[in-house]
Amino acid sequence: MIIRLPEKLTQESARNLRARLESSLASKCLNIVLDFSCVREMNSSALETLLHCMNQVAQHDGTIRVSGMSPEAEIFLEFTRMDSIFAMFQEQPVVLPPLAVPEFVGAPVRDQMQVTAA
Repeated sequence: MIIRLPEKLTQESARNLRARLESSLASKCLNIVLDFSCVREMNSSALETLLHCMNQVAQHDGTIRVSGMSPEAEIFLEFTRMDSIFAMFQEQPVVLPPLAVPEFVGAPVRDQMQVTAA
């Protein structure tokens, strides 16, 4: 699951993030990517929520990763020395579409094989 964080990651939005992550855990979604590309402002309550969520996910053997780090969020995490705690993707992860299985045309392969007796 990829969660795009809001521009202002403050106490109110941190509560919403916590609720969303808890519902993800309840639905057994244990691999979460937090997209920080829009984040321009963060505070300590947001950081506290991130750490709480990371602990909750880890207790369920899941992972939280960070991607799309905005310069502002990167500075905040470096300043608080939290940048070393979160696993980060260097690039934005891509959610792949479901694979399409091509429709088989023609006779099955087993009918096309010739078996000769020796």
